[in-house]
Amino acid sequence: MNNHEKFTEETEEHLESIHWLLVTIDICIDVVFYSGAVFTLFLTICLLYNFSKPNNILSTAYYYVLVLGYAVDLCSVITYILDASVFPEISPMKEINNIIQWYAKLFVGFWNTLLVLNRLTALIWWNKHSKIWEGKFFVGIVLILFVYPFILNGYSFGNPCQLDIDDDECTEYMAESQNFAAIANGVNGVLSLIVGLFTAFAARFSVLASKSSQKYEKQLLIQSIISSFLFGSYCALTAAYSILYPYQNDKDFAVLFDLTRDFSNLFYKIFYYSSAVLLVILS
Repeated sequence: MNNHEKFTEETEEHLESIHWLLVTIDICIDVVFYSGAVFTLFLTICLLYNFSKPNNILSTAYYYVLVLGYAVDLCSVITYILDASVFPEISPMKEINNIIQWYAKLFVGFWNTLLVLNRLTALIWWNKHSKIWEGKFFVGIVLILFVYPFILNGYSFGNPCQLDIDDDECTEYMAESQNFAAIANGVNGVLSLIVGLFTAFAARFSVLASKSSQKYEKQLLIQSIISSFLFGSYCALTAAYSILYPYQNDKDFAVLFDLTRDFSNLFYKIFYYSSAVLLVILS
């Protein structure tokens, strides 16, 4: 066997290994995607049931905002399944799915930041917490949360590619859109981490430093670090994905593009559903 044959054989083995790695990642994404969606749906139903009870301890702004985020994610899951499996050839369904996916990807960053800010006021500015997170002020916060993606990136609907991102002529636009989302979410991720760590540290000196608040402080620190790491990883991978997007059909970058895309999707789902899992484990 000459050197050329050895090189060809090693290359084929290398490509086969990469192929099975991508297959494994895709399986992990599907497992996390469907199991996470089912678990989140179950948790959302449980929380909504508790909201219906008078004077329930879970009827607070934190859990209201949490459920709103889960509802947006479940909508994105439903439209994705309808577009990919039920109505794959129907153009309006694809456009609706594109809008929902765009909305969900921008919504999640500010949603996570709001949850951390809620815990900041609960532990540090406890005397003003109820004024901020109840009544008309809270309604205003929720409205800002819902319109945030449109305030941030609503102008993108002036481009026809927003509704038809799979068009061959929209490759550059798709890359720019992914990069914009990565930067916007990255800013929210860094802010959430800073606020979470500050809250965990400052709570040590709070007048509420009872045993229960100290326990909650540790839970806050754990959840903030885990969630922020996962969210930050997702943002970094999304940025890499957007850079490689124009070269997805280039043989020199195709494999790297697939890896960054798959890992980005995996980290996004793990981040989103980890908050639901942590909520149950740390409660």
